[in-house]
Amino acid sequence: MAGYYIYKGATRKFLKDLSGSGNTEVSRAIKYSGMLGYPAKGVVLGAVGLLFIVATVQRDPEEASGIDGALKAIQDQPFGPVALVAIGAGLVCYALYLIFRARYDRMD
Repeated sequence: MAGYYIYKGATRKFLKDLSGSGNTEVSRAIKYSGMLGYPAKGVVLGAVGLLFIVATVQRDPEEASGIDGALKAIQDQPFGPVALVAIGAGLVCYALYLIFRARYDRMD
């Protein structure tokens, strides 16, 4: 699932989900926020999935945590603070994409 979100954002496949907007500025905003937001969501889902895999291999259910645990694990890495800022910005972009899509996408 995580890889699909990254793929969908990088290849702009999410544009097929949109029926279109008449305003080109809004369309551009939807496009760029989706291009940044989908991969960020994919990274977070991938981190959560990785924690579940580690918990399964180690047979330690305490290791299996949600998004908060995944973000804490990323924070503990040497590049953690920078990665968290990038992921946070990406998730904000994904939220903006959802807002733009809900507001300006035409329902045909």
